[in-house]
Amino acid sequence: MQWCVNGSCEPIDRARYDPKPLLARGSAENTWSSWSECSRTCGVAVQHRHRRCDADCKNAREFRICRDQPECEDRIDLRARQCLRFVDNVADSTKKSSYYQARNQSSGNAWIPHVPQQDTPSCRLVCYNRDSGEILHTGLNVEDGTPCSYDSSDVCIDGICRPMGCDRVLGSGRKRDACGRCAGDNSTCEAIADKFQRKLRRETTRLAVIPKFAYNIKIVVTILLVDSIPHEGNMKILIRDSRRKRHEISNFDSEGRAPIMVIEGAAFRIERLEEKYVLWSRGPTSSEIVVSLSTVKSIIRGGASISTSSQFTIERGKLSISRGKYSWFPDSAEACSAQCGGGTRKRHLVCRDTVKRELVSRRRCLLIAKPPNYTEIESCNTHSCEYMWIAGSWERCTYKLGNTCASSGIQQRSLYCVRRSLGIRQVTHENELNVYRNTLPPLVCRDQPQPETVRSCGGQKNYCPGQWVYSDWSPCSKNCGRGIQKRKARCITKPSNNNVPHYKPLLAIQPLLLDACNATRAPDEIRTCRVNYGCVSHRQSLPTTSWICQDDEKIFCASKNLKVRCKNAAFRKRCCHSCKSGK
Repeated sequence: MQWCVNGSCEPIDRARYDPKPLLARGSAENTWSSWSECSRTCGVAVQHRHRRCDADCKNAREFRICRDQPECEDRIDLRARQCLRFVDNVADSTKKSSYYQARNQSSGNAWIPHVPQQDTPSCRLVCYNRDSGEILHTGLNVEDGTPCSYDSSDVCIDGICRPMGCDRVLGSGRKRDACGRCAGDNSTCEAIADKFQRKLRRETTRLAVIPKFAYNIKIVVTILLVDSIPHEGNMKILIRDSRRKRHEISNFDSEGRAPIMVIEGAAFRIERLEEKYVLWSRGPTSSEIVVSLSTVKSIIRGGASISTSSQFTIERGKLSISRGKYSWFPDSAEACSAQCGGGTRKRHLVCRDTVKRELVSRRRCLLIAKPPNYTEIESCNTHSCEYMWIAGSWERCTYKLGNTCASSGIQQRSLYCVRRSLGIRQVTHENELNVYRNTLPPLVCRDQPQPETVRSCGGQKNYCPGQWVYSDWSPCSKNCGRGIQKRKARCITKPSNNNVPHYKPLLAIQPLLLDACNATRAPDEIRTCRVNYGCVSHRQSLPTTSWICQDDEKIFCASKNLKVRCKNAAFRKRCCHSCKSGK
């Protein structure tokens, strides 16, 4: 089957686009079929049902809005998706198709929805090639649930624009406020505005960064020319989307209007009024966009400047949500370009994953979240080149042999303020007299960077040899049979007098110094134990009243040969506590 598409005869399978009719179950006249599935899984969706009609039947098809549909996580431009799908299907039907060639020659997804200047509500699918300027009239209706226009909540159903409120109720008349809240009163809206004037120094100058969820966007750029070089044809407006794709706006009609561009779900209108470029959109944007001005080198050499103002509204709190989990952090600065007299250095911003604390690509961080007052190029070494500090020789180290192993001494040296023209960088025995004669008051060099005057010396930088200390073994985990015992071990710095205090206070005052004990094996912190006394044999019956061990009855229970004595039943009863704990 072939049909005419934009003046060309193209083969196409019509069945791909026309919905299949849902016939009523059974053969009875006037019987409605069951409702179809919702046209979408999120957002505004529609259901249909059909019936065969006789002469008395008026409506053979009816629809209803799906209830309890969740909001789509990401705002989808339904018209843009349908344009891409249509062009792909037509292009794939034959490689001789003009759309096949256009699709493969264009940079990326060149086909976007076409919006006429009047932007009258329409339920026809019309597409626009942003590379070639070609307009494609598909002759098809948009899918059910597609907005009639980018500035309205009305939706298309069966090719007819139906009035719908922002609450997804047909005919409710409810409207969104300035920041997109349904039936809101603007009390949760936040107006963001920026204004600056700048001399053009690069061929591309950033004008504004518009975040996700932005409404009522307006950007005004005024060109301030010094030379009489016309800016018409020498300047372009660039809009970069979240995929870093540039949408170029440079063609204006006789009234100064450029074609409406649909970018990130928002229709942008651009006008050129003499020295001004005005860009505005109702919004909302589905992702961050960056608006820039591109110019030629002759305009830059002519000393042109721009004055820019930008504004948008956004619901309070949405700006932080749009920034996501990636954030900007300052990185270490580069070396200064000059040692004195004033230089510059770059301090870069890096993008980090705030959850994993890892560096990621800069593309993941939003430009709107970049610190506004952050200076990437900063001044450094602004001190005068005329004066400088020079350092003398290091004095003898204060460390003496016999000190404890962890201690060390210090060394000091003197500084002298001299003229840089003296040509001396370090005081030696040969030039010290010349340095003393040319030394200036310290106040002269107060703004100069000072070399180090004190440093540690002698001794050992590592810890003293460590020593393991440990607590007593815990009681056996079982009252009868085999169990386990535990104790805690810590590595401490061995005192110089070799007297290791008791373990318990060490837990509170000594740090854990595992490196100091690497030479020795750590003591065991767990061992097995067995309790044989007090166990009731399976051949014996339990007594009606059981005797409970309260405490040792005799002083001699603290015997050295405890294990041997505890085998005696009488001793074990009088010293039950000691025998039980195995002390």
